[in-house]
Amino acid sequence: MNLRHVLRGTAAGLLLAVCLTTPTLALTGVVDAGGSPLRVRKEASTSAAVLGQLPHGKQVEILDTATNGWYAVQLGSTKGYVSASYIKLLEEAAVTATESVVNNAAAQSESVYVKVTADALNVRTGPGTDYEVAGELASGKVVKVLGTQDGWYQLKQGYISAEYTAPATAEEALEQLYIRVLEGPLNIRSGPGTGYSKAGSLAKGRCVKVVSVQNGWYQIEQGYVSAAYVEETDYTPVAASSRGQELANLALQYVGYSYVYGGSSPSVGFDCSGLVQYSCSQLGYSVNRTASSQLQNGVSVSWDELAAGDLVFFKKPGSKTSKPVTHVGIYIGGSQFVHASDYGVGVIVSNFSDAYYTTGYVAARRVAV
Repeated sequence: MNLRHVLRGTAAGLLLAVCLTTPTLALTGVVDAGGSPLRVRKEASTSAAVLGQLPHGKQVEILDTATNGWYAVQLGSTKGYVSASYIKLLEEAAVTATESVVNNAAAQSESVYVKVTADALNVRTGPGTDYEVAGELASGKVVKVLGTQDGWYQLKQGYISAEYTAPATAEEALEQLYIRVLEGPLNIRSGPGTGYSKAGSLAKGRCVKVVSVQNGWYQIEQGYVSAAYVEETDYTPVAASSRGQELANLALQYVGYSYVYGGSSPSVGFDCSGLVQYSCSQLGYSVNRTASSQLQNGVSVSWDELAAGDLVFFKKPGSKTSKPVTHVGIYIGGSQFVHASDYGVGVIVSNFSDAYYTTGYVAARRVAV
């Protein structure tokens, strides 16, 4: 592997190259549990306590193997165990340097991070421009690198060209770190443990910024939440520098609110088109009530032209309805959109790379101009 065209002679670049070519992780896998979530346990046994769940298709880092067919994996900042029967291995990393070099690199950096230097950088499904685009990273975005291949960095969500990045620190990554609640309502504690008093709660799907990480707990502005019930996310609020971004920001305020069929206000809850209609109305934009009729509002926008605030429309794959679309959300940038998802889920932020939205995408309309 040749990283010289990316890490031109800098000390930081040398450290990055050492870390990436000598990973401490031996294996990477994907949860393959037949469409169901996979339980993560405290010990390598079905009788051990459940720490949390990993969704089907989730990519995981395997820390080590345990006895009787179990893998040790990372769940947030906590180590847990999953049955190897439900993990599909992706690759085996090679150790290419001496033990002393590895130990020196590990002592200096627990993880490897890079920062995007391009105005916008495509995330692809494989290490090359021939692979499909799975998303996009904005300039300045700091991401964790899981591995390298022929001048490409492997991330949790795909691959990016190393040519358009620069070394970054864990501290820079923490400044951009958000978590999404997987199970809610999730208690917020006044300290990092269940013995501390309750300071509030977060609804399922809610995204919040992380202040620090310690002993299996994430510190957020309001207190502490257990890492067992959240996942780290690439969600980043957009800055309100345009009317479209202002609309996206406004809709993001309702992440965590309940899904209610026919709902179109914060006091009641939202369905998908209700969230869109209410958010638009707050900025003086009048749009129709249903997803199908909202497809007539604004002007058409191509996939390549998507910008924050654009309405994005979907139709459930295999649906036999005559309606042109069955779902709508508001694009927030970075290949993500905010939407009122379904009962028990509420208003959340989702990625276009999720299978349902990749195959079900229909069109986009721009109302905020």
